[in-house]
Amino acid sequence: MRQVRIKVVKIVTMLLLWLLFAAQTSAEPSCTLAAASDLIPVMADLKSAFAKEHPQTQVKVSFGSSGNFFAQIRNGAPLDLFLSADTNYPSMLIKHGSGDPASLTLYAIGHLVLWTSTSNLQISTNLSALVTNAGISRIALPNPSHSPYGRAAKSALEHLGLWSSLQHKLVLGENAAQAMQFAQSGHAQVSMLPLSMAQNRPEGSGNFVKIPPEWHPPIHQAGVLTTQGSQNPVARQFLAFLVSQSGKQIFASHGFSLPD
Repeated sequence: MRQVRIKVVKIVTMLLLWLLFAAQTSAEPSCTLAAASDLIPVMADLKSAFAKEHPQTQVKVSFGSSGNFFAQIRNGAPLDLFLSADTNYPSMLIKHGSGDPASLTLYAIGHLVLWTSTSNLQISTNLSALVTNAGISRIALPNPSHSPYGRAAKSALEHLGLWSSLQHKLVLGENAAQAMQFAQSGHAQVSMLPLSMAQNRPEGSGNFVKIPPEWHPPIHQAGVLTTQGSQNPVARQFLAFLVSQSGKQIFASHGFSLPD
């Protein structure tokens, strides 16, 4: 009886393994992608255009802060491609042996804005109003400790000598998307966030002004294949697509500047 049970278990195990193999071999080629949250508005267009050039492939995307994704990949998260909002995190990933050095790619240059969802709140590049305007009690921005756009916002405020005096008003989001949500929900009156996200706001909801780029270090955004992803042709193709003519046009349409 015991031998019969063992034989049944072996047969079931082999069947399960065969089914798993069949599912893997029949599935469409795919890659898993970690993307900075400023890419939320642009990613649907990128994936759609990529699918036209590479049908029967899948690109699975998770959005979040660049610093958090860096830590996750370093700890073994099963991701193939990392699109950061800076060059620092991809470079560190390579330094720590978790990224493919030959794949480091500058794909876009981002821009910082001051945004409000309140149509009757007048904002301008005179950011001293953030201190003096009684109607502004909360200012949302991505956390500078792990968000490149948060670091840019902090640098801009430090450039103007406002960082220290605004500490009591700051509300830090986990990433740029959460910083925007704080302003949308009324938890903050204004937010400092990526131009790509401000441009994507619902028609007629609030307004924004661009922060002069000379007030903060340039927001150079780079991607890198992880050590896992370096063996994935779909991940390699998608990274190359970002800097193709089609990819560049899509980035430009969403407010990004293009690298030389």
